[in-house]
Amino acid sequence: LRTEPFEGTRVRLYLRRTRDEWEALCRRGAEIVRYWCRYAAAEILVANVGGPPPGRFEDLDAGAWERAINGVLRPALDLSRAVLPGMRIGRFGRLVHVLSITTRVPVEGLTSSNVLRPAVAGLVADLARENAVHGITVNAVAPGFIDTDMTRALPEEQRKHLLDQIPMARLGDVTDIARAVAFLASDEASYITGETLHVNGGMYMG
Repeated sequence: LRTEPFEGTRVRLYLRRTRDEWEALCRRGAEIVRYWCRYAAAEILVANVGGPPPGRFEDLDAGAWERAINGVLRPALDLSRAVLPGMRIGRFGRLVHVLSITTRVPVEGLTSSNVLRPAVAGLVADLARENAVHGITVNAVAPGFIDTDMTRALPEEQRKHLLDQIPMARLGDVTDIARAVAFLASDEASYITGETLHVNGGMYMG
């Protein structure tokens, strides 16, 4: 990254993480965006912070909940707070938060995601209502099960169980998610705000 932003700069943050680094990297990403927004207004923000570690409710102590909140809800708040003032001044902005199917369908063993992803969806709806008058749209994309290194590493039986839940009988591709995000950030979606676009092969319909 350059030390001083300049007009027309595109900033992409790729923060590779291990489970232990996850919370700190989410926080660091928000800090970098806040720094850049001191010099130039952002026009588009795509926030894809990843998910909290798995665990059932009885497995999660107070510390685990605090880490999950700091890694999911807090970055959504901090990133939105960093870019919105400049977007309001410029009377243009696109915020897209990448969430999960857990915004609507609880997934066994992902209790903190089942709780916190819907909270971010609520933030999306609230920010959309507050900022529509400023020419800013705020939306979310909620992926289902996607063909990634993680899902490829699943045992065959578990992978088959996932496919049995998907009407299209296949996992999604990362390009399916990228296209949905690109659409919501484009001029073609200028009259869409406060929406969560589900990309899950029919696993959730609503």
